[in-house]
This record gives sequence, C-alpha cells and structure tokens, in this order.
Amino acid sequence: MYLSEGSIRLFLPEKGSIFYNPRAKKARELGIAALKVISENKAEINILDVFSGSGVRGLRYAKEVTGISLVVFNDSSYEAIKILQRNIEENSLNIPYQIFQEEARTLFCSLQRERIFFDFIDLDAFSSPVLFFDHVFRVTKREEAYIYITATDTATLCGIRKEAALRNYAALTENIPFCHETGARIVIRAFQDACGRQGYSPTLLFTFFDGTGLRILFRIKKSKIEFKRNSLNFIAFDPKTKERLVVSHKDIYKVRKRTLLVGPLYTGKLHNQEFLTQMLKYINNKSKKLLNIFLEENSLPPFYYSYPKLCKKLKVSMVPLKEVIMKLKEAGYNASRTHFSPDGFKTDAPVDVILRVISSLNNDK
Repeated sequence: MYLSEGSIRLFLPEKGSIFYNPRAKKARELGIAALKVISENKAEINILDVFSGSGVRGLRYAKEVTGISLVVFNDSSYEAIKILQRNIEENSLNIPYQIFQEEARTLFCSLQRERIFFDFIDLDAFSSPVLFFDHVFRVTKREEAYIYITATDTATLCGIRKEAALRNYAALTENIPFCHETGARIVIRAFQDACGRQGYSPTLLFTFFDGTGLRILFRIKKSKIEFKRNSLNFIAFDPKTKERLVVSHKDIYKVRKRTLLVGPLYTGKLHNQEFLTQMLKYINNKSKKLLNIFLEENSLPPFYYSYPKLCKKLKVSMVPLKEVIMKLKEAGYNASRTHFSPDGFKTDAPVDVILRVISSLNNDK
C-alpha cells in the first residue's frame, strides 16, 4: 500500500515487519523544523538515519530541507532495506546517499573507519536508546552536531519495570501521576552523563512526549566542561498530599518515609527558548500551538499536576481546566497547560493553593 506524508510517497507492504508509526508524525515534523533552523547557518549538512525502517525520516529530511549534502540510511533488517530502496526510488532522491545494513553499534564503527561524520543524527531506537549513547560520538562532527533521540520504553521510565530502569538508567522510578516528565528527565540525564564521559558539552533544545514515546533534541560540542550539579537531583512525591519536592543527593535523608523517590534526574528547563522561537517560522498552525505550550511550560517549575488525580483526592467533579489555570493566575501565580498530558498543568502555586482553587470552583457551580 502507499501513503503520503509531507512531501514524500511511502510504500509499505500489506504484510511484514516494516513498522510505520503515524503517531510519530508530529515528532518528524518537529525534527524537520529543527533541521531547517540548523540549515540557516550551515552550507552543507550530513544526516545519519540510524534505524531507517521504511525510510520516512531520512527521506523527509532530504526532500524538505535545503542544504542536505549526504543522507546515510541504515537498518539491520534485510526486508527493511528492500522497502527502503524502493521508497528512495519512488521519491527520486537526487542528493548523495548511502545505505548500510548493520547493527547500529557496528555501523558507528564502520562509519568512523570510513571517516564519515555527521551534523545531524536521528537515533530512533526501539525501546531504550541508552545502549547507543556512548557509541554515537564516534561519528559526530567535533565542532557541533545534533542528536535527535527517541525513547519508547515508557513502562520502564514510568516505574512499571523498576529493575529495568535501574539496569538501563541507574535510576529509581515510580508510577506517579507525572511519570512521563520524570521519565524524560531521566533520559536527558543519561545522555548528559554520556556527553560527560566522552568530553562533549550538551545543550538541550526541546523535549516532546507524543503519548507513547519521547523525542529529545540535543546540540553537542566537543568541550570538557563542569556539569552543573544544581540541575541533577531527585524528586520526592507524597501520594497522600500530592506534594512534590526537588531534593539534592545531600538532602535525601530528609525525605519522609511515605514519600516516593525518583532519580537521579535532570531538573533544569526542558526546552531552549531561542531555538523554539526560530522553529516557529517553519511549522504549521497546529504545530505552533504545541510549540507555544512548550514555551509556556518552560517558564514554570518542573513536574506537572494531573488534574483528574487532584479532583479524585478532593472528591469533586472536574470543571474546565482553563478555569483552574485562569483562577491561579488571578491569585497571582503562573500556570499553563503541559504538552505531557491533555489533563495536566504546571504552576508555581503550592499544592494547598491549587486544591483550594479547585474546591472553590466546584463550590461556585
């Protein structure tokens, strides 16, 4: 069967193991917009699509972004390579490209031997990406490169598979109401750790959760810097009061017994304000709404609130979330929706104030 996405026409077999995720289209759109921003200051861009599958990501980059000088496609599956080659022909790709059929870590070694280095690497691994973090630096350009990471192991990151989280991320996890954000921050910390080991300085550009998986974009440069200890912490969550507190490793002993502890994780800003503003030029109105939420939530403290969970605690019905946000702003606090959850919001108001606002809105009905 054929389908269209962006400017490409994609062939997918009716049967087989070639995976295409329509839900990830938004993440692909963000990647293309980011690459267009990057191309403003680069005359030539080499792209590596590590897990190509049908080729949808690499092909869209090549067809929709100017200044692409090379695209390298790779997949370990022979069936995927056949479909990929067909899709390249279907879309008349007219820029230099290469196709590899290798396991990802072997690919990095092969490309390093051939001295092929990249400006932009799409690391869309299935499940956890941490296995490849230390290897990706073999093929990045030393002066500057961009790594677009996928993590779909949300069960691990959200405390469903705690042993796997310890094994893969050296992190404590819990299934708490804002676990998708804690999961993102654990992945960010893991990649920052890899940068530190390999002598690179990372800049986080944006973080996106599409409902099933995470997409995180970093800019890296070869530079040994001191890592900021104040952005590497734990989160303590009290399931009874719904209070959450960022604690440093020195203060863990102060956490109450009933409190759940998650981390270590990154607790800084999830998006780069300047980079997002530049991306706004290259996206449609629907995606602009998403980026505007990024910009709003970026000014607020880490970790969102689940509105349904708070209402359940109070045993009240849910008035429209926008009324809660408006009431919090009227009370002198900052508040906004979060992209992590359609029923979530962020605010700098204390928990007792939030609960009081929700209760008062129910009483006014």
